[in-house]
Amino acid sequence: METKALKAPFIPVAEHDGLIKVSDLENDLVVIFEVWFYATEHDTCQLMINGTLVGEAQAFPEPLPEMGTEITIMLKKSELEADGVYQIAYRARNVIGGQNADSPPVTIRVDRTAPGAALLAPAVIPDVISGLIPGYAGMEPGDVIEITCNDIACQSLTVMPEHMSDTLISFTLARDILGEVGAQATILQYSVTDRAGNTSRKSLATLVDPTH
Repeated sequence: METKALKAPFIPVAEHDGLIKVSDLENDLVVIFEVWFYATEHDTCQLMINGTLVGEAQAFPEPLPEMGTEITIMLKKSELEADGVYQIAYRARNVIGGQNADSPPVTIRVDRTAPGAALLAPAVIPDVISGLIPGYAGMEPGDVIEITCNDIACQSLTVMPEHMSDTLISFTLARDILGEVGAQATILQYSVTDRAGNTSRKSLATLVDPTH
């Protein structure tokens, strides 16, 4: 059996860069591969993580599906308990000849760490309308920053690639929004949710007077 006849597996819930959302890690992951050229009935497929076989070998159904047919195998969530990068592949075994071949791997990334480490710094507001969010630990493009005024959601920002070279992310708030949530004093805080679905703690508070 030739390795070049095998294609890398496909994991539907993986993002374009291999990131698996935390919510998807609550269940076993679906891994899809195609029936390879020269496959025969009773050939088996077994998943590999970082070059190590995991789980049980799965035999092809009978009658043998046509070449290119998609077959599903489940990756146990218990195999992905640690954060990090995983290389997911599969080993094809020809039962008649006893030959093995390993597929090319696909890379996935598991991240259960909330952004901002232990604490987010308070927002910097030089005036009522404009403010600045300091850079934080683990900041990545695609993070969503939710700004609240007196615990009421008032703005949402998405971290862009250009923000990665800045130490501060700017935002603006309309005076009427601040006035609605607190006539004399507004407590402004923010939290961050990364693309994996991890949410940070709320930042330290900034006290804003919307009347000035």
